Amino acid sequence: MVNRSNWKGPFLEKFFYEKFLNNFYKIFRTNSRNSIILPFLLKKQISVYNGKYFVPFIVTENMVGRKLGEFSFTRLKYIYKKKRKVKKK
Repeated sequence: MVNRSNWKGPFLEKFFYEKFLNNFYKIFRTNSRNSIILPFLLKKQISVYNGKYFVPFIVTENMVGRKLGEFSFTRLKYIYKKKRKVKKK
């Protein structure tokens, strides 16, 4: 992951930050997968859109400094179907 330059500071979408300051949402929903998790988001529940539905998770200390998109996967793991054996009579 390429670091963002220090003089710019961490990226956080303005609309998401303003919605968070209003603080009347129980679960914060956002489409901004490239926003960085900052310490004021600790122990909050955030739902990030992965292209199909919102994936909820609770922010912990280990997640600070990472991007929101790292915790909502866009691709599902493909599971092969098992073939059933047909009983011969």
